Parts: sequence; C-alpha cells; structure tokens
Amino acid sequence: MIWAPVIPSSWIAASPSDLIEDEYSVTPEACWDEDAIALYHARGDYYFSTAVSFDAAATHIGFSVERKSGRTLEAFDPFIWRHDKEWSEWLVFSLPYSPADDKFSLAKLKEMARHAAGAAEDFVKGH
Repeated sequence: MIWAPVIPSSWIAASPSDLIEDEYSVTPEACWDEDAIALYHARGDYYFSTAVSFDAAATHIGFSVERKSGRTLEAFDPFIWRHDKEWSEWLVFSLPYSPADDKFSLAKLKEMARHAAGAAEDFVKGH
C-alpha cells in the first residue's frame, strides 16, 4: 500500500534463495523478530529493500539501496541513516503518529516513498 505502487517496474521481486544466500532476513520469523514488513527487489547487482514498521507512538518507513559488492546509499534527506538494533543500515522516515492516530497521514508516507524510489533510481544510474 505504501511501497508497492512507487517501485519502478525495472525492479523485480528478489529471489528468496538469492536473499538467503546474501544473508537477508526473509523468513516469517525474521519479520516477526524485526517488527517490520519488508519487501526486497533486485535489478542487476543491486537490491532495493523497503519496509514499514509502526508502534503506539510512531510509524516508520525505511529503505536501503545497495550493490551486492557493498556500496550503499547512506544519505537522503529527510530520511535518517539508522544502524542500530531496530534498523540495520536503513534510511528511515518517521511520523510521530501511529496509524490509529487522527493526525496520521498515509499521503505523507506515500509521498516520502515516492521520493525514496526516485533516490534508488538515481543511485543505480550514478554507479
């Protein structure tokens, strides 16, 4: 609902076996443990990972663009680079509202996801 409509068709759903081989968390248990729903797409030797997570205080969308050789997009304003126990090398945008809050804005999350997808395209084209 947030990421799927904005991911360009040049990115294809990544193969689970490739993701597991490259040590990505793609099992249902991993989604549960990480408190996020993530989608992984591939194009050539790049991965575009996207996620949505929320709790009672906030809603977060995150993305990561990386080359299998290790090159990663690490800055894209207003997303914040996170490498901690909750987000391992992701760019994250947070709304200070849960989806149940009257101030929650799905439109704002969709707008940020569109910008992130554009950043992913620019990163791949520039490398």
